[in-house]
Amino acid sequence: LGIPPNSDRSADFMGIELKTKTDASLQTLFSRVPSRYVGFDGKRDFFKKHCYWDAGRQRHALYTSFSSRADPLGFQLRVTGLVIQVCRDGEIAMEYEAERLEEALLSKHSQTAFISVRPVHEGGRERCLVDSAVFCKGPSIIRFMRLVADGAVYLDFTMSEKEDRIRDHGFLWRITSEAIDQLYLHSEI
Repeated sequence: LGIPPNSDRSADFMGIELKTKTDASLQTLFSRVPSRYVGFDGKRDFFKKHCYWDAGRQRHALYTSFSSRADPLGFQLRVTGLVIQVCRDGEIAMEYEAERLEEALLSKHSQTAFISVRPVHEGGRERCLVDSAVFCKGPSIIRFMRLVADGAVYLDFTMSEKEDRIRDHGFLWRITSEAIDQLYLHSEI
């Protein structure tokens, strides 16, 4: 469409966020730091406590994706009232207030077009065919919280340490492709 990829907090085109995928993997919604760390003095302390040694890259890292079902590292999401807790082995490590997540949903996804494309190779050039597009309006934090509890929303940690500096690519909130329309009050194919 001639619109360059970006990671801006605002929508991509005329107030509409555009999300394009070629498969049925998880769809990234937004990135948000937690409302608070529980028992840690910030991101560095959290990372130091929970990282592992990545022998292949010779660094400490914390890469994982988890939902309300625990991942192999023991991380999982738990909804308690208007707070989503990130727990490891049952212990709370950080919390997200619903208000903070709702702000992210409304600022980035008040209107979103989820576009499914298929790459086509012709004459040495790659093109895309649009298989489908779903236009969604009105994300609901109540629905988001329910999808978290049901295991359809994931949180990804993408952190590593290099030269005593913690790098992260954001705390990424992602959703299963099948649950996207359940997040919104209105969707249209």
